[in-house]
Amino acid sequence: MKTIKLLLIGIIGLIIIGCSSDDDGSSSNSIPSGEIVSIELRNKTLTGFNESSNEGLSPKDLISGQKWWVVKGSDIFFEGSCPGETEDFLEDAKSQIKEAIGNHTALTPDGSILIKLKGEGEPFLNGSWEWTDDSKEAILISSGSVSGELDITYLNDENLVYGNVQSEAGCSLLQFVQFNEPYEEK
Repeated sequence: MKTIKLLLIGIIGLIIIGCSSDDDGSSSNSIPSGEIVSIELRNKTLTGFNESSNEGLSPKDLISGQKWWVVKGSDIFFEGSCPGETEDFLEDAKSQIKEAIGNHTALTPDGSILIKLKGEGEPFLNGSWEWTDDSKEAILISSGSVSGELDITYLNDENLVYGNVQSEAGCSLLQFVQFNEPYEEK
């Protein structure tokens, strides 16, 4: 259980996310999923660029073509037999991340994760990302000594959802982040 809590805290620190929000406003104990574009379109759809490298791109090209995603919502929940103070832990975690709905996130082709608070001001570096393998079904997000693998469950021109399930001793923690309203910097 301690391992799950530590990984959750790390993932929350890596990605600035918000409280529970589904399309219909209801909460269900599952990670939203939908259309995922073909493998050859995944990098372009996620970052705004065809290649997962910035090789040959000027700084102006990186700024002008970068895709930004707006945080729509998130959820974190336990399932199964979870010892300890899971309700208090979840309440604390959700209260810490509640204000992040509306933040803007960019996964850049050079592997950086940038954040703009509520879309305002200069972006700041919040970690790094990379595809876990050539199937481009998951990404590895890292910040400092903390990292976590997140499955992509929805990726198209309008939606991005990534999340994961962690299990230990009959207790499972599910978490996801949902983005929409993508736009490219001009």
